[in-house]
Amino acid sequence: MFRLLALGALTLAGCGSSPPDEAVRQRVDGAFAAVEARDTGYFRDLLSADFVGARELNREAAINRIRGLFLAYPRIGVVRGMEEIQLEGDSAARARIQAGLVGDQNRPLAGLAADLYHFELEFALEPDGEWRIIGAEYSSVLRR
Repeated sequence: MFRLLALGALTLAGCGSSPPDEAVRQRVDGAFAAVEARDTGYFRDLLSADFVGARELNREAAINRIRGLFLAYPRIGVVRGMEEIQLEGDSAARARIQAGLVGDQNRPLAGLAADLYHFELEFALEPDGEWRIIGAEYSSVLRR
C-alpha cells in the first residue's frame, strides 16, 4: 500500500524562478510535506497529464490510489534519506530518493505499517514552466 503513497510522494512539479535542480528539489520537498498533510490536491497538480508510473499506472489511477491510502492511514509520517537529482538537458531531470513511510491505522500496535522505499522519478519542464513528474518507479528497499 505504501508503494502507491510513494508514487504520490514522488509526483512533483517545479518552480520556474529557481535553477532547475533547486526547482525539482523544492517539488520533492513539497510532495513529502503533502504526504504528511494528506493533501491529494497537491498531487493532482504535480503529476503530468502524460504521467505513467510503475505497471503502466496512469495519472488518475495514481491519484485514486493516493486518496485510498490517505483514507486507510489517518496519520502518515515520512523519514527522508538519500536524495540525488540529476539534470538531463534543459527540460528533464531524474530524482533518486530513499524514504521511509510509516502509517497508523488508529489501532494499537497492530495498526502500524512501515517500509523503506527507493524512488526513481522522471521530471519534465512543461510548457507552463512547471516541473512535473512524467514517470515514476519504486521498490521496497527491505524486500530486495
